[in-house]
Amino acid sequence: MPQFQLKSRVKGFKKLTGMTAQVFNEDGDLLDSVNLGDSKNKFKFDFDKDEALQGQNSADLTIKLTDTNGDSINLEKRNGAEYDLDSDEQSFTASISDRKKRGRAKLRPTGSLENNDSDAPVFTSAATSSVVDDVAPGTIVYDAEATDASPLSFSLAGSDASSFSINAQSGEVAINTSPDLATKASYAFDVVATDAAGNSSTQAVALSVTANEPPVVIDPPEANDTGSTITLSAQQDVYSSTVGGQVIGAEFVENADRLTALADIVNAPAGSLGAADDLTDTSSGDGDQLNLSSNAVNNLENAIGNVNRVVGIESLDVTVTNDNSVNADFGAFQGLEAVSASGSFTQQVIQRNYLLSGARNFDFSGVTTGGVNFTNTNAGVNTNDALTLTGSGAADVLQANNGAAQLNGRGGIDTIQGSAVVGSTVTGGSGRDVITLQAANSVDVVSLVTITATNNGDDITNFVGADANANAADLLRFDASTFNTYSAGNDVDEVNAATANANQSSNLFIVDTAAAIAGVNTLTGQGTLALAEDTGVILYASNGDFANAVDIGTIDNDDDANTAPVLDFVARTNVDIV
Repeated sequence: MPQFQLKSRVKGFKKLTGMTAQVFNEDGDLLDSVNLGDSKNKFKFDFDKDEALQGQNSADLTIKLTDTNGDSINLEKRNGAEYDLDSDEQSFTASISDRKKRGRAKLRPTGSLENNDSDAPVFTSAATSSVVDDVAPGTIVYDAEATDASPLSFSLAGSDASSFSINAQSGEVAINTSPDLATKASYAFDVVATDAAGNSSTQAVALSVTANEPPVVIDPPEANDTGSTITLSAQQDVYSSTVGGQVIGAEFVENADRLTALADIVNAPAGSLGAADDLTDTSSGDGDQLNLSSNAVNNLENAIGNVNRVVGIESLDVTVTNDNSVNADFGAFQGLEAVSASGSFTQQVIQRNYLLSGARNFDFSGVTTGGVNFTNTNAGVNTNDALTLTGSGAADVLQANNGAAQLNGRGGIDTIQGSAVVGSTVTGGSGRDVITLQAANSVDVVSLVTITATNNGDDITNFVGADANANAADLLRFDASTFNTYSAGNDVDEVNAATANANQSSNLFIVDTAAAIAGVNTLTGQGTLALAEDTGVILYASNGDFANAVDIGTIDNDDDANTAPVLDFVARTNVDIV
């Protein structure tokens, strides 16, 4: 039994008490439970990965926080404010993948403030700050901090407030346009802190613009045994095992950071990657990670398109916020192994030179809008390597290359194409997906696990039946928990409509004309499957009565779109129950 560890963190609070935390699979089965009697804001679940995934490549788990102490305190913030959980039970969702042994979940519970707050916030941050001439738009120039018994929100006022933006939760103030010392030497604005009770205080801030002068050079230390953590700047950054620093103006200013032969972390806030940055790690396979943020002002397209090169960084993790990229070109990357992304794009983003970068695992499951486009014409190179493409919650285009492929469309109406050379495993997910199989002499697997509705079905072309090629028959994969007349791992017998009516038994897959199938009632009261050989429609009857069956997909291996499909289907070979 492979174990999976899900590390969980309750955001916004430092202490938890009087609660239990439970995690459930998609069928509602309890996987693990943790008592939060007097705990910090982090805890973990340990459970059987197979029981959680239930045969799927990925799954959405449910985490429940349950109040066990009535009206007493459940949550405490760093400022001492105490809260009771708003409802006795709050639920959250966490996604896991079969490719990983552990995952992370961030929970954001809501609570009712228990202590009365009549005092206004007290600012602890300074009343002055400075910014270097000509920094990039979006640069943080001031960090407002205040104390109060309840949660705070921040806003801006004052004469120059329109020149800045503030994060209402963190209090970080960013400049909207690059400052020019020659035309404006100082700014004045007010930061307003308001607590949950409506009390507010105002901090007047004077911001001066200073000349762009290079910092003092620090002698570089030797690399330690934990690897380096490097944060990129708005300048041109250059890092290798021997060099570290920024190009400021026409001069290179060295600093202490270096890329090592260990697992380094490179953080790239929005607007910091690009501008001909150069990251070169000559040691391969050491687990380096580049964490990149992007948004509408500083998008992914410009960040990776304008970088000079990124060599030897194995993992790229991107957080996008309303990112308006049209293309994402990985041509400047070498030695990349995996790319993951979460957040929101405003449109479907075309991925270019993605295989040329070296990466073979792309996971966009955390992206909720916009979608991604992976096509072979834009891959940059062909490869026989195994490839994993996981799409977003929106419409995606996923094409396998020449090697074995795991293709998961997840949400949206996806267009998916299998490998031309060897077998692929394809999961459409939610949305009516279009799947094209290509490898005629290899086994392709199309997973319709948990698919019970027409709008989530899959339309499959070039499906090879067992009669046509017994040694390379493609598979339709279903799960026994949803299609409950079947038993996982057991043979499935192909029968016609008349036999299905007569037998009234389990583990039968009905293959007949659409008209004949419509008259079948297995009387088992269980979810049963059928294939209309004249139309190619895959039918699902939730209670065995096909008078009310729904279309959950189509299969067709006939090149002539104007004729009925030729299926050559043998269910004992072509159906896989997990």
